[in-house]
Amino acid sequence: MSMVRGFTLIEMLIVLAIIGVISAVALPAYRGYVETAKMSKVNSAYENAVRVAREEFVKDTTRVSMGLPSTLPRTEEEWLEVFNPGGHATSPEGGPAYVGGTSKNNNGNNGNNGNNGNNGNNGNNGNNGNGGGNNRNHGNSGSGTGIIYVIFDDQDIEVEIRRPKYLSLEAFSAKIKRNSIVVEEG
Repeated sequence: MSMVRGFTLIEMLIVLAIIGVISAVALPAYRGYVETAKMSKVNSAYENAVRVAREEFVKDTTRVSMGLPSTLPRTEEEWLEVFNPGGHATSPEGGPAYVGGTSKNNNGNNGNNGNNGNNGNNGNNGNNGNGGGNNRNHGNSGSGTGIIYVIFDDQDIEVEIRRPKYLSLEAFSAKIKRNSIVVEEG
């Protein structure tokens, strides 16, 4: 007769205990790695947009000084295409990496530009959109998605790039003009 070999109950309990200890240590570390990777992706998208915007302004200044026509993007949609050609970049949560805020078009329309059919009201918190058409405040919206907001001011020829608070990252905003860049926290 051949003897059937197997694992004893004690051996099985020891293996389960070892797996439990390893998973108790490894799972929080893994979550930390995933969180760090997501924050890196958001920060990289933000820094890339700031760098590209600055390069576009420098390139355009050079073209204009040589007497060539300006090629600077003039709408949010054009800026979004510059930052994300083809629209393939995604945020850590799966949505688009860059979205347009609302262009600051200070042409005296008192904010009644019909954003989402709400006649100038803030799409996020109901603020009255009077004065200048900058009708959405994306300062804290999207804070859980890692989306970078792009806002173009066609009067001052300025692009604002906002990185809302995301996980452990603080909110940052960069305003880029032809001759200056201002980065603000919050």
